[in-house]
Amino acid sequence: MSIFISYARKDRTAAETLRHDLERARSSVWLDDELTGGQAWWETILGQIRACELFVFALSPDSLRSKACQAELRYALELKRPLLPVMVRAVSVQLAPAAIADTQIIDYTERTADSAVALVTAAANRTLAPPLPQPLPTPPPPPMSYMNPYREQIQSSDLSFRDQAHVVLALRGHLQDEDERDTARELLVELRRRQDIAESVARDVDELLASVPPPEPVSRVTTSSTWTSPGTTEARSAEPAATPSASGAAAPAWYPDPTRRHEQRYWDGTRWTDHVSTRGQPTVDAVDGSTARGSTPSGDQTPRVVRPEAGSTSGGPFSGGAYTALIIASLLFGIIGVIVGAINLKHPARRSQAQVLLWLGIASMIVGFLLVSSGQ
Repeated sequence: MSIFISYARKDRTAAETLRHDLERARSSVWLDDELTGGQAWWETILGQIRACELFVFALSPDSLRSKACQAELRYALELKRPLLPVMVRAVSVQLAPAAIADTQIIDYTERTADSAVALVTAAANRTLAPPLPQPLPTPPPPPMSYMNPYREQIQSSDLSFRDQAHVVLALRGHLQDEDERDTARELLVELRRRQDIAESVARDVDELLASVPPPEPVSRVTTSSTWTSPGTTEARSAEPAATPSASGAAAPAWYPDPTRRHEQRYWDGTRWTDHVSTRGQPTVDAVDGSTARGSTPSGDQTPRVVRPEAGSTSGGPFSGGAYTALIIASLLFGIIGVIVGAINLKHPARRSQAQVLLWLGIASMIVGFLLVSSGQ
């Protein structure tokens, strides 16, 4: 199944997460990696919309304001592509176009095992994409095409002071738009390079450019993984299979099922869940505690069991004896509770224990200070 994801620039990370989860379910997902303007860029996007079997709209305040996202949505609806709205940041549905407001929306504002399963299930149960209408609807123009007159002005041989000031004033407004900012900045840089630019205009341009830093290149970490289906082997780009920490934990995601009963099983960051997927079809299957609960995802099909070294407490919560000793030490010497608690707050498995130690340490120090003060 081919999927197109429409998203606003601020939602890039959320869009990458959507692609990651959908690709884990054996879907071919297209995401605009260029984030640049121009006719060729826009024609590529429109071609991908025509070719997709499902149009995923990453719903957020910025995508509702984005001219590019709205143009992509309108074109997809004209082509009668199946629509799947996915809310990646909280926004009032009443502000969305009717096509989105009238469609069941997947809540992905918090990425959990349930939301991942809901996403994959909704994609799998989509309505079939009908043939493209003939003739094809008129494609929308590039969202930035209306800024071409500014470029023509800036590139003209004669640009009066009044015209220079007018262009700067117009581009100042476009700098506030997420989609238009880079193009507006590029035009201001081009204007600043003119030999005949007025001194006051040049100062205004310099101030604007200083307030809007140049765009940073999008960095993406991908690895090559191989999905194997009966009779075929298909190489696909995917996120790293695991991000191990000192305790052997991995990032929440779909991984090869350690029980080998299914192709994929969802790891929520601390444990295997009952959510599984085979050939892109999600189901629920109880975890086999003897083989899965003590393992964490790894890059191969063999579950990796994590066994702390003797005497090590770096990964899990404090043992009962160690925790009791720390509580007593925190009551007697408050500074110990404060230090140990503060250090271990960043460990999820110890956070609740660390909070207790921290507050005991603070309380012990306060009581000690009051006793010393009263003795004086």
